Amino acid sequence: MADETLRRAAEQGDLEGVEAGIRLAGTLTIPQGKGPYPTLLLISGSGPQDRDETIFGHQPFLVLADHLARRGVAVLRTDDRGVGKSGGDFATATTADFATDAEAALAFLRARPEVDVQALGVLGHSEGGLIAPMLAARDSSLTFIVLLAGPALDGIETLVLQKRRFMQAGGPPTTRSSRWRPAAGRSMPPSPRQPTAPRPSAGSAS
Repeated sequence: MADETLRRAAEQGDLEGVEAGIRLAGTLTIPQGKGPYPTLLLISGSGPQDRDETIFGHQPFLVLADHLARRGVAVLRTDDRGVGKSGGDFATATTADFATDAEAALAFLRARPEVDVQALGVLGHSEGGLIAPMLAARDSSLTFIVLLAGPALDGIETLVLQKRRFMQAGGPPTTRSSRWRPAAGRSMPPSPRQPTAPRPSAGSAS
């Protein structure tokens, strides 16, 4: 996918998981010209996401990496654990697990000569918008974080709101969508990914 007239390299790299001992696969997109470069790690939203965060034929993370690389910013994006070429089990992973995967990705970047560690940040989308502040709270050397549609409510409230909006968008009777909230609040099972804060759906404006 590399446009060699604009970027010197788009490399496939393996990252070693911090705690789980898994291998994460990703693409590091490096701008053309002399480095080191400001660098951004992209953290995906909920659901099994590949490195491009492919959804409904769109690849928003590929677009972001391309746009930023054309403007001198290196970008790393990875397949979620258990997705694409990454190892591990997606189904049993929690938000905390994905945070440790992101920490492994940051360690990978800090070891790269192309990366300006004084200008290293993360961008989190949807559930990634939960993970990015977790990383910043534990890692004072991060220069910045960017949140895209990060949830502002707790997990149950976010899921309930999303379900109601999906039902309204699909044209169900108003009485049905208005009754759904309390029923869902009583019956919502704990999420295996994060029992205290179930993951919001990917690509939604949480």
